[in-house]
Amino acid sequence: QVLLPQQTALACIDPAALRIARVDALYAAPDDDTKRVMRKACYTLSAAGVNVFRMDIENEWHALTRAHKTIMFYEMARAVHNEHAAEWKDLSTTLRAACEQGLHIDAADYRQALDITRSCATRLLEVFKDTDAIITPSAKGPAPHGLGSTGESTFNRVWTLLGWPAIHLPTGRSSDGLPLGVQLIGKPAADRQLLQIADQIHQQIDRRQAFGSIFGSD
Repeated sequence: QVLLPQQTALACIDPAALRIARVDALYAAPDDDTKRVMRKACYTLSAAGVNVFRMDIENEWHALTRAHKTIMFYEMARAVHNEHAAEWKDLSTTLRAACEQGLHIDAADYRQALDITRSCATRLLEVFKDTDAIITPSAKGPAPHGLGSTGESTFNRVWTLLGWPAIHLPTGRSSDGLPLGVQLIGKPAADRQLLQIADQIHQQIDRRQAFGSIFGSD
């Protein structure tokens, strides 16, 4: 209602009416703690009457991951280079290397990546046509130590590329006490429905109290 204040809240959804596709994406190498949190969330939802079923989208996942890299580097390189050509030497080594890689991607490869994205989007809309939401890990594991990186976007980039809404639900902790959770994804333009489902099921799958808090209380 913060995002859509002009709309009234929807009625509570009957768990038995929900169909949630479970995409473990083991080919993206989630760690053991992440797999445990994912299993627990899916088990809890199933026990509550939600229809949780496995779905394998490995071919589309790999195709979209490759397309995302091509599109991101191509667009970033041209945007950054055009805006900051005069300050090129002042950019970080990492950013310059990424831009130089992107400048070597030609327009034909870029257009092909866009075509692959559209093709995968069409196939996935058909695959998930009878699904209310998709559940996946949010990340490979807990946040990395230090400030050098926020971690890999492995489990987010596919949905970002497709333009499908996604939300992280914190549900547990790693063996080191760091926060973990799952990601819920909706179909295009179904943001409001996704937020409603997320709000409802998060109350059931949030197990952080069971793990205690590294700060003493949650």
